[in-house]
Amino acid sequence: MPIDLGIMADDLVSVEVSVLRSNIHVLKALGCGNGSNCTKLAKCLIDGQYWSILDGPIASQIIGRELSDRQVTGEALYAHIQEQVTAYIQSESNSTEKTLECVLVGAAALNTFVQTNWTGPKHVVADTLDASSHEVDLYSLLPADCVDVTDADRADHMRTSEATASAASSGLVHGKVEYRTFDKTVRRCLGADGEEAYGLASYQHLLLIALAVLDTVCKQSKEGAPTSAHWWYSRAVFKQQQILSDWSATLRTSYFTCMQATLDSFIPSCSESIQPHLRVRALIEMANVSHYYQDQRAERACIIDARELAGVTLELTGALGRRTRWQQTDISQLVLRASGGLDDSNDFNEAIEEVGGVSKGEGAENDANEIVSVVINGEGTGDEVSNPALPKKLALNDDTLLEKIAFNEDSDAQEGEAGTEKSSLSVLTQCLLLASCLNVKNSNAKDGLTTEEMVPFVERLLKDLDKHNWQVYSMGLLLRSRLEGERNRTAERGAMQMQVLVDQFNDAAGQKEASPAVRMAHIYTIYYPSRFELEREIGIYYLRLGVVVSAREIFERLHMWEDVVDCYRASENMEKAVAMATELVELSATPRRLCLLGDVSNEPEHYQRAWDVSGGRYSKAMRALGRIHFAKGEFAECVECLQKAADINPLLEGVWFTMGAAAIRIGDWESGIKAYRHCVTLNDTNGESWNNLGTCYIRVEDFEKAMSAFKYAAKNSYDNWKVWENYFNVNLQLKLVNECIECMNRLLDLKGNKFTDVKAMQYTNDAVMAKIDGLGGTHEARTLSKRWQETLGRTQVGGMSQNVEIWNISAKWHTYCGNDEKVLDCLQRAYRSSQKPAWQESSELGSCVVTQALKIYDVYEAKGDAKGFHSALLMLRGLVKKTQDIELSDDLRPKLEAALEECQRRKEQARQ
Repeated sequence: MPIDLGIMADDLVSVEVSVLRSNIHVLKALGCGNGSNCTKLAKCLIDGQYWSILDGPIASQIIGRELSDRQVTGEALYAHIQEQVTAYIQSESNSTEKTLECVLVGAAALNTFVQTNWTGPKHVVADTLDASSHEVDLYSLLPADCVDVTDADRADHMRTSEATASAASSGLVHGKVEYRTFDKTVRRCLGADGEEAYGLASYQHLLLIALAVLDTVCKQSKEGAPTSAHWWYSRAVFKQQQILSDWSATLRTSYFTCMQATLDSFIPSCSESIQPHLRVRALIEMANVSHYYQDQRAERACIIDARELAGVTLELTGALGRRTRWQQTDISQLVLRASGGLDDSNDFNEAIEEVGGVSKGEGAENDANEIVSVVINGEGTGDEVSNPALPKKLALNDDTLLEKIAFNEDSDAQEGEAGTEKSSLSVLTQCLLLASCLNVKNSNAKDGLTTEEMVPFVERLLKDLDKHNWQVYSMGLLLRSRLEGERNRTAERGAMQMQVLVDQFNDAAGQKEASPAVRMAHIYTIYYPSRFELEREIGIYYLRLGVVVSAREIFERLHMWEDVVDCYRASENMEKAVAMATELVELSATPRRLCLLGDVSNEPEHYQRAWDVSGGRYSKAMRALGRIHFAKGEFAECVECLQKAADINPLLEGVWFTMGAAAIRIGDWESGIKAYRHCVTLNDTNGESWNNLGTCYIRVEDFEKAMSAFKYAAKNSYDNWKVWENYFNVNLQLKLVNECIECMNRLLDLKGNKFTDVKAMQYTNDAVMAKIDGLGGTHEARTLSKRWQETLGRTQVGGMSQNVEIWNISAKWHTYCGNDEKVLDCLQRAYRSSQKPAWQESSELGSCVVTQALKIYDVYEAKGDAKGFHSALLMLRGLVKKTQDIELSDDLRPKLEAALEECQRRKEQARQ
């Protein structure tokens, strides 16, 4: 083993920064050949030579060659590596450098796993005897007692991600296991919260090694000596999440905890000139993970912070242009103007002088010249690399649609498009552009408008040819393909482009044009799918286009049996789906396959068996049973099943929502509150969840919390009149007058003439008057009076003007205000509105008319005006005559006759 000369603590941080940014500058400034293990490992990591690290002496010490008589399983390997890492760090006094060496080894294992499953190409090393190369056996780095197979078996396994033959019945062969059996234990170890790891993900033991090494380093790292271990560990955790069948609350918590430690501890320990770059990277990564978990609020917050920190300006604007070959008139098109951003090329000298602590001396100049040469020749792999070959971009070749929008040369937006070519965005800014595009998708409904808003982001990225990265450009092409799948004219090009992206994974030409280092440089700052997920997208694409057989073949090859069932369902051939699921269960009765059989056969016992086989850890089984109980109206059993599922995986909003709905049906308000609180925690934009939560609070008479819940419900379901009615009623209960008026105005907007909640209006009217009395003659009282007056005016138009009670409420309000003329006008309108067709023949309608007439007489009587008495006398005489053949309710007949006599008497008095 070479002698480790050691490097300064500040230089160790610089090494970590250079690796995180895939930037060779700092290592050149430090001197890669000074004998330091850390700088050598870092250079290999940046250059994509991961096997040189994993096959080296340091990795051999960390991974070890024997499992110390443990049972050969993934769990045993994890515990073994943790012990090895702890012993390695504590073996010498220079533990800080040893810690960084472990971080770099863990990062190499993680990058190897990601290269194998996300970016490609295959891992090959050059032969020493000739110019050819051979594929690396990535199992050879494991302890010797993990595997014991022949060379033929080993070669066969390297050609296939998962063998189809069954493993040894015992799983053990004299203390050693075959690849297939060992892989099963690794997949079991990588599972979390009852969710299984994907069986065809290649070389999952590499991810297990990375997690074991980095997890141990995170626990061993001392305060005051922060490392990038938390950052690398969070990356490994997210890759573990991505190969699971569903979300894991444990992994989500672990990821964001580690990233927060990175933001709070490691990044502040770096040079101030580098902190913005690192923080922007971290925020973009967190935004992508939040997008995966569909946490719109966190995703948007990260993107906004990253934009502000990077100084990036994104503006969607309009421009005159044409989309088709035969279009004669320019129309407005949506375009994106992007500017600003952090550019590593501008920080070249600062990166040498400040990050590594190396002065700008003669040696630094020589190093700088060497670095510039490396960059020009394309050997560097950071943001500064210029013009590597691009992934293949297919042309549209449509007889109608143009390849891109042809903007009017005289329009301002044409200048903006031309500016795209002049002011190229750095690759890091392009990653932020992609994250912003995904945020548009996650924050809006899936419709044509959302697609139109996303297209300018993608077009802006694909036009930027001065600075780019192979994988980032591939992500841009992938987003374009997804968007083109929404239109018939572009769907074919979208599917073909996706296939090109899949083929470039192992394409020989692509390996020459884009080395592993180039592909891996920004893989963690983009939301690029794994190879098998990308192939699945093609299958879904085909299924949507109606190419069912091709789609099914893809899904069968990927062992994605749920999607195979969708293909059989689309072709109305569920008998074959049942036969397939039954055969899979007979081969291996795993919980997932048992649930699949339950899905296609509609037999609940398969879900129960899946739950039993998993030892009560497979939440999907309980979710399925809960849905069955809900459909049958067995709500208590539904709550019980879904509670078990939620205890294992609490990240599924639909589970909590259904549980809350079932709890409401049986009057279990506390369980309903618990369920819907989880719903709004996971998705605070779901107005229906907020509304149901408010309903539960009302049932337990917690009106303050109900009001808060309905407020959020109204905010997120702004056009739902039912939500506004609930918000209105709870505000009435709490006598929140201003909120009541707001609700009433919104209900008038939504329901118009159909708004007839007179009782609520009466309560609001009384509450307003009481509130004004309490405020006295203040400005607030005058403002409130004006608002209520305007709201009442809105109820007196259209069909509502025929509602008697609305006019009575207005009359009461004007009485309070002392406006007698308005009072009389409202009562007269109420009187006319009460005279429905054939009212003279109905006791109920006739009583209503008489009641309104008596109210008018009371006003005339109070005024004492002779003209008024004359009008009242004519009205009362007519009523007496018209109602003589019907029976009036209560004591209205005596009151009517008494009012007529009094009116005659007062009229005579007024005349005299």
